[in-house]
Amino acid sequence: MKYTSKNNQFGKTKILLVSLISFFISNAHAVTINGYPGLGFVPVGQFTGSVNVPSGFAFNETTAKSAGFGFANITGGGDPCTANQNSWKTIDGYYGFEVGTGVLMVIYDGSITGQVVSSTGGANNVNGFYTLTGVLSGTIPPKSNAVNCYSYLSGSRTTSTATRTTITGKYGYYISADAALTTATGISASRIGLRRSGGTGTTAGNYTVINEGDRIIILTPPVTCTVSTTSLVNFGDISQAQATGGQGVISESHLSVNCTKEAGGESISYPITYSIKPKTQSGDTTTIPLISSSGGTVGNVRGFLGATASADAGCVDRASSVPMNGTQVPLRTITSSESWSDPLFWVLCPQKDANPGPATATATLEVSW
Repeated sequence: MKYTSKNNQFGKTKILLVSLISFFISNAHAVTINGYPGLGFVPVGQFTGSVNVPSGFAFNETTAKSAGFGFANITGGGDPCTANQNSWKTIDGYYGFEVGTGVLMVIYDGSITGQVVSSTGGANNVNGFYTLTGVLSGTIPPKSNAVNCYSYLSGSRTTSTATRTTITGKYGYYISADAALTTATGISASRIGLRRSGGTGTTAGNYTVINEGDRIIILTPPVTCTVSTTSLVNFGDISQAQATGGQGVISESHLSVNCTKEAGGESISYPITYSIKPKTQSGDTTTIPLISSSGGTVGNVRGFLGATASADAGCVDRASSVPMNGTQVPLRTITSSESWSDPLFWVLCPQKDANPGPATATATLEVSW
């Protein structure tokens, strides 16, 4: 849920908290993934393999597009550089192949090394790597189709030397909030592999297969939670004495969570976490800067959560300080339906030389399970 508010005078400074609820659960299955919309990223397994292209292989205009390498839907078949192009996409920052509505197969934390065919039919070295969200970069050929094929070669050519490309890494599935529900038996995920035209792969023809025989089951979540907290924090009129006193201006709130387990079913053990991330200017680990409408920082906002929040609240770091940099912090682990409310204190620490006027800050508070 999102809350919005207009800026106000510095004497009535407001901090806008945008509460977003998302769902994350770990999964121990390597082949069958049991999930639900909004589950997030589920790591599945590792892979490694290589594809060789021999000397004397004749490329034409079509096959030259994946003379370096390409990523193809082995299940769907067809030319890997023209088929299924719309299935390669980015969702919530993750990049991969959409195996079902709102579900991506993501290659991550891996590398592509060795050699590929050069623009003259010889060999070029490659050294590419995957980020944790599936983005490939490094020393790699340019994309030949702007999507999933990479090649230095752009036309007909016969190779003058053999080349070998090796891929190693991990893969998983990102299940977005828009993931479509499946039947209880789920869907079979498309098999994706690294392919080279004219190559011989280690796992399937001219492919190195990334994922093999996975099944995705998307059902309604076994646990539903609601979260409530003060969405708009008003620190009131700020006096000169408060600005120079060093104690800060405190606003008391609560973070309340109510989780309900679906009747029946298996036992659960769900970790509940939270994170806070600035939507305006970033501060340091435990602060968010308050930005004046005329520009510049006029103070910082801190948060304190938990049993000692009232005693800790102030303008220095304490045990109950909440990270303001997006770090996931454990709240508790639930094993059944459960509700609780933790004290949450916000502290405005004004700068001594701050000029009067409107000032605001915006952050996202995310509770995850």
